[in-house]
Amino acid sequence: MSTATKTASSRGPKTTGKSWFHYYLRSLSICPCWFSYDKMQAMSALFTLAPVIKANARNKEEIIEACKTNVQFFNTQPFMANFIFGLCIALIENHESQEAIQAIKVGLMGPFAGIGDSLLWFTVRPILFSIGAGLALQGNAFGPIFSLASFWFIGQYIVRYHGMKLGYEQGTRFIEEFAESGLMEEITNAISIVGVTVVGTLVANWVRASSPLVFKASAEDAGMQLQPMLDMLMPKLLPALFTGLAYWLLAKKKVHPVAVILIFMVGAVVLSYFNII
Repeated sequence: MSTATKTASSRGPKTTGKSWFHYYLRSLSICPCWFSYDKMQAMSALFTLAPVIKANARNKEEIIEACKTNVQFFNTQPFMANFIFGLCIALIENHESQEAIQAIKVGLMGPFAGIGDSLLWFTVRPILFSIGAGLALQGNAFGPIFSLASFWFIGQYIVRYHGMKLGYEQGTRFIEEFAESGLMEEITNAISIVGVTVVGTLVANWVRASSPLVFKASAEDAGMQLQPMLDMLMPKLLPALFTGLAYWLLAKKKVHPVAVILIFMVGAVVLSYFNII
């Protein structure tokens, strides 16, 4: 093993077997009771990673910076989140930059949400509960118990508990392989691009905004619609502009998220009244 690899693998106290169950219990906070409208699952992510952050921070300022970074927006499939948490634990123990950790969280949360929803919610759960329903229709009281117990075992024990350990092991191997080559910055940049792409896709699919505005030269003129012109310039231009405005208010002007929501609600009512959007 090279000197750089030894250094990378020796920094920070390593997670032990006793710690995993503790981290697993803290990760259960990702249930909907920990959601917020502006940060989604961010508080749960911070709560899960807090012991690792505190154990590996070299001073109080590092703890404060890490806490500020880990309360940024985070949202993924709850069971699959533990793989990302395990990866973050490995990065924190090796004192990687907060920018790298946040970029990896943002870059992976979208793909893992899709995998988790497809695999667990729409494949494993229907199959297991169909089997349980079939047993129940035959008068077997074990049917519901089988469905609940088997889904709990797969979701909580295999995916959640061992997923966190798998993420940690893969993260440690990842760090050891790239510590000497100096590729961490390039990989962080690549994952950041993936994260931005995911956010752009969400904006295009979920932000709804269009304009019915029609320009007429005279009362008899059929007029020229604004929305087709905007689509010719760039599809989904209005959603992109509104998202950019929200980002500017939140990130640049530090406006409270509730105030931003109220601004958009009032603005939407006013613009709709004048038939602009």
